[in-house]
Amino acid sequence: MDNQGVKETAMDILEGLTPERRAEVEARLRDDVIAWFTTVRPSGRPDCVPIWYLWTGDEILIYSRPRTPKLRNLAAHPYVALGLDDTRLGWDVIRLEGVAQVADPSYPGLDSIPAYVEKYGDRLAAIGYDSPRAFAADFSVAIVVTVAKLRT
Repeated sequence: MDNQGVKETAMDILEGLTPERRAEVEARLRDDVIAWFTTVRPSGRPDCVPIWYLWTGDEILIYSRPRTPKLRNLAAHPYVALGLDDTRLGWDVIRLEGVAQVADPSYPGLDSIPAYVEKYGDRLAAIGYDSPRAFAADFSVAIVVTVAKLRT
């Protein structure tokens, strides 16, 4: 991935974990619903927002509304951090660091990614959407995060 001269390559961020811990972290990355996504404002100050995400095994996939602060931030600084929301009362903190890139407009919409629809489809009505397609129309910008570091 190349964003403003910043290059990161996908790597096995879970390498070095025991098999048991690897399974726990993979389950959290796959199943946790909310992550806190931190970008850097053009001023250099951090901006942290809750997001829905999909762990693909290599990358984190996020969808955003167009013209949001997070997209403006990424245009200025590609470095990001994510923290999984449920830390088990502070005993199971999982943080990720990486480089984010706003995907090309031809990137598939979230409604055409079965794993995303499976993970979040049942939650859409609670936030006022009647279908994945309606949600995808509002959250139409894909952000792909290449994870460089896992902290656990």
